[in-house]
Amino acid sequence: MPLYELYSDGSVKNKIGYFGFVLFLDRVEIDRGWGDIGCGVSSTTAEYYGLSAGLDSFIRHINQPSSTLNCYSDCAPLVRNLNKVARRDTSHELQMLFWKLDQIRQFSTCTIKWVPRYKNIIADAVAKSMRPRI
Repeated sequence: MPLYELYSDGSVKNKIGYFGFVLFLDRVEIDRGWGDIGCGVSSTTAEYYGLSAGLDSFIRHINQPSSTLNCYSDCAPLVRNLNKVARRDTSHELQMLFWKLDQIRQFSTCTIKWVPRYKNIIADAVAKSMRPRI
């Protein structure tokens, strides 16, 4: 069974939100993406966009049903919300993530896990449009 790993991150600098993600299939990078969201967004919203873009990439790249997707983020509030440990945020972005996750979980196993920032350095670098130093 194929194992996909998705690392996502969001960042806000000078009041402009950025996001990035890196998608791996069996430990080989198969996609990465980044973008800017615009002005006036929170860092948590930027994190939502990063994960959302990564989930879209997974959907584009999945090559067989019953795959496993492990998503990693260094944003604890996002992970808690998506794992329904805390459900305080009812934003449109979060509702869209729940919808995407529900769609993915119809044909794949999907988990959302928190990782410390130092283990998410590749997605952090992509979100900041820099090359990772690995």
